[in-house]
Amino acid sequence: GEEVPYTSLSDIRSDKVESMDVHKLDDGTSLIYIALKPNATIDEALKPNDNLALVSGKVVDKDGEPIIGVIVQVEGTKRGAVTDVLGQFSIYASLDETLTFSYINMKTESVKVKSAKKPIVVTLKQE
Repeated sequence: GEEVPYTSLSDIRSDKVESMDVHKLDDGTSLIYIALKPNATIDEALKPNDNLALVSGKVVDKDGEPIIGVIVQVEGTKRGAVTDVLGQFSIYASLDETLTFSYINMKTESVKVKSAKKPIVVTLKQE
């Protein structure tokens, strides 16, 4: 199957997966290898449930410059993401869940997910 580096077992949908192997590494982390069922995609296997959609967007500063390394979390869950060099992120969330955006020396922002179709643009302000 395909290798999935970062996920937790609770995110894997057993109905999309043929088999799973967990390898414990010396540093205490686990690698999870999954073999997908025929016609299942890796995204489907990792999508926690059907109400969740892949929400994406961008985090910028007051000048519109992208901020790298912002921690994006779905409030009240273990789902999280980090913005890339373009300030962009993608995360699974359902409508009405709240995303929080935190970064050192910036005020934390919260945004309620209203649509998965429209990218969310968040501006972080200095503390």
